[in-house]
Amino acid sequence: MERQASVLLEVCVDSIQSAVNAEAGGANRLELCQALSEGGLTPSAGLLAVVKKAVSIPVFVLVRPRRGDFFYSDPEVEAMEIDIERLSEADGFVFGALKADGSVNESICRRLLAKSDGKPCVFHRAFDVSSGDAILVAKQIAALGFVRLLTSGRAKTAVEGIETIRKLLRESSGNLVIMPGSGVNPGNASIFASVGCEQVHASCKRPVGSAMVFRNECCAMGDEGEDEYTRFVTEGDIVKEIVNALR
Repeated sequence: MERQASVLLEVCVDSIQSAVNAEAGGANRLELCQALSEGGLTPSAGLLAVVKKAVSIPVFVLVRPRRGDFFYSDPEVEAMEIDIERLSEADGFVFGALKADGSVNESICRRLLAKSDGKPCVFHRAFDVSSGDAILVAKQIAALGFVRLLTSGRAKTAVEGIETIRKLLRESSGNLVIMPGSGVNPGNASIFASVGCEQVHASCKRPVGSAMVFRNECCAMGDEGEDEYTRFVTEGDIVKEIVNALR
């Protein structure tokens, strides 16, 4: 069950340790993905299974087959449908799809909603790069059957998009939960509580050095210039600070 708090905190995690740390810090819910460094991608069934064993709070799963835009081909949509079927242990799903003109792709969204077997679904930050009036797009998303919208208010960070978030809250009329995300931290979390947000989204992460002693610095597994001996892990103390700021 989701822990009750004045404002619910969802923490986005991409590892088992981050999931455990988030719950220990007081998170109410998790969004599970892989590769947060890429904006988050669909997690493996194995990762979901182990996280579900490790925590007792709800776990929503991101369904995003690749990095980049949200304009998906038919084979990519098929892959997303299969992922939803195979990630059935999830408590809900997080996805979104756009047409080439930036409008919401209702057809793809309906296909993925149908595969979700009645579980609650969240429209993610594809909204922030969508075209059209923000209020009308949010109403379109609600009408499709999504229960929640993750958004930065169409800005780089949720603090910068606070006026759009405020308008979305006012116009949603309880039909769609508006959940701000992007750059939420202990120093600004109270802003979202003060404007009436019932839920917020954060990663609460810090860099952690590798325990590897031997390192071959001449060989890289990813893009050149990336530090492959440092990864980001959710820090329980940061989660706790945000929880306290939201009270």
